[in-house]
Amino acid sequence: MAERVVEADVNGTCAMATDTRDNALLRGPQATHCVGPLPCRATRHRARVAWRGGAAMLVLVAIVAGGAPDPATGSEPARERADDGAAADVTDSTSPRATADAAAIKFFESQVRPVLVARCVGCHGPEKQRGDLRVDSLAALLAGGDSGPAIVPGDVEASNLVAAIRHDGWNMPPDGRLPDDQIAVLERWVALGAPWPGASAEASVGARKETKITEEDRSWWAYRPVARPAVPPADTGGSAHPIDCFIRARLASEGLAPAEPASPAVLVRRLFLDVTGMPPTDDEAAAFLADPSPTSVDRLVDRLLADPRYGERLARHWLDLVRYADSDGFRQDAFRQQAWRYRDWVIDALNADMPYDRFVAEQLAGDEIAPDDPGAIVATGFMRHGPYEYNQADVRGQWTSIVDEVTDVTADVFLALGMSCAKCHDHKFDPLLQRDYYRLRAFFAPMTWRDDVPLADAAARLDHERRLNEWRAAAGDVATRIDRLLDPTVEVRAGKLLGRFPADIQGFFQASPDARLPEEEQLVQLAARQVRPDAVAKALAGERKESYEALVKELAAFDDRRPQPLAMAASVTDVGSVAPPTRIPGGRGREDLEPGFPEVLGGEDAACTPLPSGPFTKGSTGRRTALARWVTSPSNPLTARVLVNRLWQRHFGRGLVASASDFGHLGERPSHPELLDWLAAEFVASGWSIKHVERLMLTSATYRQSS
Repeated sequence: MAERVVEADVNGTCAMATDTRDNALLRGPQATHCVGPLPCRATRHRARVAWRGGAAMLVLVAIVAGGAPDPATGSEPARERADDGAAADVTDSTSPRATADAAAIKFFESQVRPVLVARCVGCHGPEKQRGDLRVDSLAALLAGGDSGPAIVPGDVEASNLVAAIRHDGWNMPPDGRLPDDQIAVLERWVALGAPWPGASAEASVGARKETKITEEDRSWWAYRPVARPAVPPADTGGSAHPIDCFIRARLASEGLAPAEPASPAVLVRRLFLDVTGMPPTDDEAAAFLADPSPTSVDRLVDRLLADPRYGERLARHWLDLVRYADSDGFRQDAFRQQAWRYRDWVIDALNADMPYDRFVAEQLAGDEIAPDDPGAIVATGFMRHGPYEYNQADVRGQWTSIVDEVTDVTADVFLALGMSCAKCHDHKFDPLLQRDYYRLRAFFAPMTWRDDVPLADAAARLDHERRLNEWRAAAGDVATRIDRLLDPTVEVRAGKLLGRFPADIQGFFQASPDARLPEEEQLVQLAARQVRPDAVAKALAGERKESYEALVKELAAFDDRRPQPLAMAASVTDVGSVAPPTRIPGGRGREDLEPGFPEVLGGEDAACTPLPSGPFTKGSTGRRTALARWVTSPSNPLTARVLVNRLWQRHFGRGLVASASDFGHLGERPSHPELLDWLAAEFVASGWSIKHVERLMLTSATYRQSS
């Protein structure tokens, strides 16, 4: 950012008022802010600056603006004194961008903006302004708040923002001091003169002002189609591995050389820990060290990828992403008896190198695309791992939170989209509309939780049903009468639990199941989960209790003929073939929204690749299958990029995109965009093989470098 020495007549073109001989107050478009040896306080077009000249002349170091006369005063722009004494017009500038170079703007975008958004805008942004201060635009920072201007561009020590983040008189953020590296970033930014992208000082830290998706929005790196770039040529005598070619070309452009290779002892330990989570045994390490073959690393990688511990190790990362838990949390923290089935399904799928498109599709819609496959039913447990509070009387609000959470996690895990920020309004920074959020949510609107879907193929289910009918015929109607006594909805209708729920929920229970709307049936099923058979049995009293005890004794005589129950899974299915309506809360007109994809990613025109599947199960809407087709389409620009970046993060500690779950404007740009796209294209071309991509990474010289 250029600094100019400016002379201005105190009573003329620039300084419109003075307070003391040590300070002058500037007004008008001539100066946006000034830098002087004394503390400088800048507010839009006013600045207090150091007095360096005589009574009638002010000389200051400033970033100045020319152009039209000040409409309030009629004063003309100040003139710049050139080194040769000739006067030159001042360059028009209403923000630092006009004088900031590309490097300064890149520094702001890559390092300053993320800190402001992550740690400052929440308390000092469009939604909340503590101390009457906003930090989401340059103008707001210059205007300041209750304590004066937040920054003095070019003067670190005079900037209140810097004092606050140092916890020098103020404590920002209040919940703890920023890391030293982030403080250094903001200090450097102020010292550079607070370069800020945008057409004016009013430009926000990243907030979008458009409510429509533009071509500029679609040009964001993550939303562009994946294009397979050419692999750079290998160095003379260097590795021809594609990853190494990309990395070494980048190193060469930066004037850097690769690190030395790790020793064999370090490498064997690294591979075992990365792939299996366990160190090598002494014998395993000795065998590798004794193998002089140039293919020893490749063969060890293949052996480790075939090790059952590989799936266990990688599953730990995946289960963290999808918020897997063995219990509900909250005060009850009830054990989830069937959760382990999903965990084991993930491990088995990863060990078998299930194609990632199938891996994703079964988790989103396994009950629809493969209703007779027990594994596909278990896979839908992905949608069952969110928080669940057992004693929640507000089942309507609870179900809303459950569907919201599934929507958020789906966008986050598979697409690295911050869709949750568009739940209440259009996303402030990314081109994601509130309408996009609720159209994505509509894919999950028909689902309901199931714990009674048997994990057996059609033949096994038919055989079990035959033996169950034989037992029922022998026992007469005893079992049926017991089931009726223990039906939670019967218990609720009997008045034991009606008072727990709001009046509308009570009415849904009273209605006939055939008369309930889909959304009403969802709420009844969720509420009924709070009443377990053992609790119902304990709650029985009087004549009903006596009947129950007598029936149990009568039924015991037929226990030897009763077939063992089939294994069940915590899964989901649709509540019926008609989906509950999806509307934007408080939206005008209460328009019913159909399922759809984010507009910035194609909306209605987004391409989908059909999945191999039979007809949908009876009563299913097929919505989640449509979503799975879109997410796993080779033309989806996000899915493959997100997964290969997560794999890179797993093996190198930091992703090619450091913000692995946020590919939007609040995240970071890729450090090696060509390599990221090459890996994504290679991933799809390999048939979505995770092991293929991991093998590429683990056999590269880049991975084998010393740390």
